[in-house]
Amino acid sequence: MGFSSSNIGANLNTQFLLQMLRSQLNDTQREISSGKKSETLAGLGNLGASQSIAFRNKVNVLDGYTNNLKMAQTKFSVMDGALGSITDQARNLMTTLRAQLQGGSPKSAILSNEADTNLQRVAELLNTQVNGQYLFTGDNIYNTAFSSMTTLDTNIGGLNTGFLAGSPTVSSVVTAARAVTTSNLGYSAGVLSAGNVSFRADDSLDIDYTVNASQSGFADILRGMNLIKNLPAPTNATEQTNYWTVVNAAIQLLDQGAAAVDQYQGTLGNSAKLVDDLISQHSEVSGNYQQFIGDIEDADVAESATRLQSLQTQIQMSYTLIGQLKDLSLINFL
Repeated sequence: MGFSSSNIGANLNTQFLLQMLRSQLNDTQREISSGKKSETLAGLGNLGASQSIAFRNKVNVLDGYTNNLKMAQTKFSVMDGALGSITDQARNLMTTLRAQLQGGSPKSAILSNEADTNLQRVAELLNTQVNGQYLFTGDNIYNTAFSSMTTLDTNIGGLNTGFLAGSPTVSSVVTAARAVTTSNLGYSAGVLSAGNVSFRADDSLDIDYTVNASQSGFADILRGMNLIKNLPAPTNATEQTNYWTVVNAAIQLLDQGAAAVDQYQGTLGNSAKLVDDLISQHSEVSGNYQQFIGDIEDADVAESATRLQSLQTQIQMSYTLIGQLKDLSLINFL
């Protein structure tokens, strides 16, 4: 008696089914281990793969914008601190000068030294850098803003001789000081020729954060400080009267310069608020995209565990069936 052809066929079918079940079991175990539906995009199917790629591209774009925004955050914080320090220097000198106006005889050496200290500090602040990039030079980020104190001393300080010897008014001193253009105030050529500086913050938004060291507020502060730094001690009553006129003019320049810098700082603050808001928005949108990616790519571990148990049961049943078929085949053979 030979083996039954029907038993052989059933045995082969069962073994084929067992092979499929083992493959599914391996895939399910991998899903549970990795937490992913597939190790490759191709395993997600055409639609799943294309959607996953599209969402990942969107996340990458948002990551690029967010990096730009975070870099801007750092720059804005440093710029804000520098601008605040510049106005502090100007107002501190104004306070000293106003106090001297009440004191009778000018203490020219003390005022000159204090103005020089303030001026040196302002020059340093105008050359503030972050990661090797100057912050107050527009798009010429690798050029210094202020480069020549000698030029400033010559063109502003040199006016004082005429002021003391003449009959100046506060208005005429301010006008004469402002007639010295920014090209003669010690600025670097790079800052004077610089364009605006901006960065891409979103698909359709560039944020301009230009604060140029040669803007009028900074220039007036430099003029006012340098007038006092280079103001000689008066030698007679006329010169003393003119001395105080120059001091009052310097106060006006410093006051108006500081007010202008306050406005620059306010505008920068508005941009900083926008940057903070955009970082939050990009984070939220990116999170949504990542959730979509997870829905496409991530395995449902609980469902996978249930499926694994079912597959294990089916495999065990298949082994039992194969054993039974072998027994039947042996009986038929005997």
